[in-house]
Amino acid sequence: MPTRLTAEHWLKLRWVLLIPALFMIHYGVVSVLVALGTEAEVTTQDNPWLSLADAISVGNPELEAALGRYEISRGVITATEYQQARFESALQHWNRAAELRPYWPYYLLGGYEAAVRLNLPAEEIQRRFGEIIQLAPKERGIDRSLLMLSTFVWRKLSSQQQEWMLDRIQTANYNTRRYVFSVTKGTEGYYALCANLPWNNVKQFCQ
Repeated sequence: MPTRLTAEHWLKLRWVLLIPALFMIHYGVVSVLVALGTEAEVTTQDNPWLSLADAISVGNPELEAALGRYEISRGVITATEYQQARFESALQHWNRAAELRPYWPYYLLGGYEAAVRLNLPAEEIQRRFGEIIQLAPKERGIDRSLLMLSTFVWRKLSSQQQEWMLDRIQTANYNTRRYVFSVTKGTEGYYALCANLPWNNVKQFCQ
């Protein structure tokens, strides 16, 4: 004979059913805060929406990525003496995002940008560059940022990575190539691209 559910059993069951609902509500609140923080104006101060989300959330890669992006943008507009702290904070957030979602190359790319802005040693630049292209060798969505950032640190790349860059930029779409050359114009990497790529492919960008 089936056992009748007592009031105590119903109470326990109610709490069991309530836990997933509370989790979804919490996730929804954090998602809204991240969206608000992402849309908010970048200033030299903490982002209140992202800070609140960070206070109530644990292990959320999207939140870590949003904080990483904000810290980089914040660092760009802050006084020079405070930039390193902002970029170091960004690197920490991007590292945590990549740990939480290790197969998402865009989190590695965010960490790579922070490493470039921090002017980290060649070994670290090469390691991070290698992780990205090993994880997503055919992902074209990373081309614009990866090629641009790597042109700025051309001298720090290994010879094999430089060769990869030359091959990749030749097959990138026109808008990506135009962006990379326009943003990096005048740098050592820019001149290296102009000197090592077929002239017919780059003459419009290198004159």
